[in-house]
Amino acid sequence: MSRTASARMLQLIVAAIAFYYAAIAVPAFAREEGGDYCDGNRSLHKINKFRNDPGFPAECFAIAKALLVTASGNDTNLAVAEGVIDTIASAWPSSPYVFMGAAELILRKHELNAGNDSLSDAYHDAKLATLAKPTIPDAFITLGRVEYLIGCFVCSEKTLKKALSMGSVGLDSVLLAAKLAEVRGELVEAKSLLNGAIVSTNNQVTPDVEVSIHLELSKILVREGGNKEAQLEIRKAIDMAPRDYRPRLDNAEFQLFVLHDPVAAIDAVAESEQVQTTIEARQVDALAKYVSWAEKYPKTSTAQDVKGIAASTYMLPDEALLHSAKYPALIELTKALLKARSVRGMEVRDGLGNTPLIISSIGNNDATARLLLSKGSDINASNGSGERALTFFISNGNQKATDLFLQSGANVDYVDANGNSPLSLALWRKDIKLAKKLIEKGAPVGPVADLAKKLGVQEVLESIQPDALGRI
Repeated sequence: MSRTASARMLQLIVAAIAFYYAAIAVPAFAREEGGDYCDGNRSLHKINKFRNDPGFPAECFAIAKALLVTASGNDTNLAVAEGVIDTIASAWPSSPYVFMGAAELILRKHELNAGNDSLSDAYHDAKLATLAKPTIPDAFITLGRVEYLIGCFVCSEKTLKKALSMGSVGLDSVLLAAKLAEVRGELVEAKSLLNGAIVSTNNQVTPDVEVSIHLELSKILVREGGNKEAQLEIRKAIDMAPRDYRPRLDNAEFQLFVLHDPVAAIDAVAESEQVQTTIEARQVDALAKYVSWAEKYPKTSTAQDVKGIAASTYMLPDEALLHSAKYPALIELTKALLKARSVRGMEVRDGLGNTPLIISSIGNNDATARLLLSKGSDINASNGSGERALTFFISNGNQKATDLFLQSGANVDYVDANGNSPLSLALWRKDIKLAKKLIEKGAPVGPVADLAKKLGVQEVLESIQPDALGRI
């Protein structure tokens, strides 16, 4: 993306946030006349007099969205938000906010590992939201977020640009633009978008929004190796929102997953729990205790000690292995659990069907992936959505891990439930070198020819196999 385009995108995002907080977010909670009909109790008798007011579905949706943002997975916010969305569907069944709400609910459940709905379902709902009338610009942001999560980064970029040109509003625009910049490896641009949103909008950004931006900045800084700067961003978020559990939870995760300091992580969890009890905090606490055990194993701790940790925490050894596989800093825990034979095997799975190897790829953790492969992990194992470790390493742009998998005989001829194949993911990234390697390993060209044309990357395919598009 050119500097001019990036500057224009930032201007659009800044203007959108200002509009959001001036015209939508506040009225959604300030209008007392009908505010109680979106209480999540599906109280349809309360809304009869508002059925013909086109503004009320938007207000209901704003309430539902606020509930989803603050949901922790250990409170009633998800259930209440679902009730609000059901209210919209019952009173205004053709409103785009019905489909937006359904998609946003799935996305939040996906983030919290709290539901069984697939991203394909979220994509279907988000697509319907963009087609429903009246046209809602933010529906395209929801669609773009889903496209990002399923790995269609080019699709997501195009959808974001369309949404911004239509006047899309809200923090989601900023975060999506920043995430896409991260995917392109443009970390400076990602930081510029987030910092620009804070500086340029001044008082238009609420504390909750600024907290989210600081936490996103911390993650980018970790990728750059700026751990001290990342910790400062987390501290800013903590100071800004003393009653918000999110920055404290991020601090606990930072201490454990980045700095590999289980003692500091347990202390940070305790601070987070003083604000709000969450499943994520309990998981970090349990993992920190497993890490402390692994540091002493086998010198002063034994395999039997694992049973005590499992009995006193939220987490069994199989779960600890699955979590540890995601983070490079926890590789010693992975090694210790395998060495102590504390887990049932290499192919244990989480609720989404992910094996430790697949989770290592989700975390872009090639070191643990190499370890697991050396121990006999199934290189072609797939999760409930048909995604494999190769899927995520390609999506993450990890050339080192991708080369390892290709050299180790990974199958390249498969399509997951989201319609992604290894070759299609390479094309979305416009990675000519990888696409060529995949074709040489047997990836079929035919299924992606139409996709290449649709995405405007047919020149990538033609550069690899000049007659591919012409004869298909």
